[in-house]
Amino acid sequence: AERAIREAVEQHKADSGSVVIMDPRTGGLLALAEYPGYDPANYTEVDPEQYDIFKTMAIAEPYESGSVFKAIAMAAGIDAGAVTPDTGEYFEANVQVDDYVIWNSERKAHGYETMTQVLENSDNVGMVWMINQLGRDPFYDYVKAFGFGDLTGIEIEGEEVGQIQDKKYAPDVGIATMAFGQGITVTEMQLLQAINVLANKGVIMQPHLIKEYIDKNGHKEVFEPEVVRRVVKEETAFDVAAMLVSVIERGHGKQAGVRGYRIGGKTGTAQIPLKDRRGYETDKFTGSFFGFGPIEDPAFSMIVRINVPKDVIFAESTAAPVFGRLAKEIFDYYQIPPDQAWAASQKTIAEELQKAREKKQ
Repeated sequence: AERAIREAVEQHKADSGSVVIMDPRTGGLLALAEYPGYDPANYTEVDPEQYDIFKTMAIAEPYESGSVFKAIAMAAGIDAGAVTPDTGEYFEANVQVDDYVIWNSERKAHGYETMTQVLENSDNVGMVWMINQLGRDPFYDYVKAFGFGDLTGIEIEGEEVGQIQDKKYAPDVGIATMAFGQGITVTEMQLLQAINVLANKGVIMQPHLIKEYIDKNGHKEVFEPEVVRRVVKEETAFDVAAMLVSVIERGHGKQAGVRGYRIGGKTGTAQIPLKDRRGYETDKFTGSFFGFGPIEDPAFSMIVRINVPKDVIFAESTAAPVFGRLAKEIFDYYQIPPDQAWAASQKTIAEELQKAREKKQ
């Protein structure tokens, strides 16, 4: 993980990067790597201007995550019965909310889309429509249930809580932009805890770093996985997980895929707020990708964050490839066999090719 995030930051000449990997079934932290870093044995050699690297970015630097948040908002809409994965509508390239015009990132209309295609195309306009079907109060209730606005309680110093617009005073445009991850700040650990809900049949788990403690006398204390609460129905988690598989196979997440495995995930490319929070930087972006796999029985969940890449903008070219590389290594490390349905399809293709060769001969 450390090697992968370092190489990605260097390749894209980014300011920094982070990756967090967890077991979604237990909440156990499997890896946390960030770059640039420092040598803990020689921490006094760090330039005072770089003291920010003493923080753990994944918990101490909340950010506007962008479109990865769409999966959370969509899960809320589906669980509440406001939409289904197959609910469809025609969407233009933009939509006006209050005095603001909200555009799709590609500034083009996708036409008729189902909610699955809204995620595949990362359609901001479709998400604004969806959140209007759900409503303000239910949306806030789900955001809170998924753990946003609260500390995760991971055993690492310096955790920040992020910022959510006050429901009572948030303008309609604030609710609209929250639906696609702008105007709300979250940490990577909060996001991973939330995505684990979709990977763990709708249940949120307590993230933890310590697996067991052994004292000097050999007494062992094992920390059991802790269920926090149910957030969405089990069928909702399955529905959204299937939609996220479609994002990787047909949407913007193709570079996060691993041949032979069904993985669910979502990209996010977010504008960075100005320091006075009265607008956004025009040429600086943060790319994120989160996902989990294999979809039938997830062995891991992961979030990758690349801050201010200089060569490309979109997360599908920065964060997604890091996810795909590490996902493949995890499958190999745990010796998880390829998906049976995929293997069967490959066998069928091979048989058809063999028949064609024999016929030609």
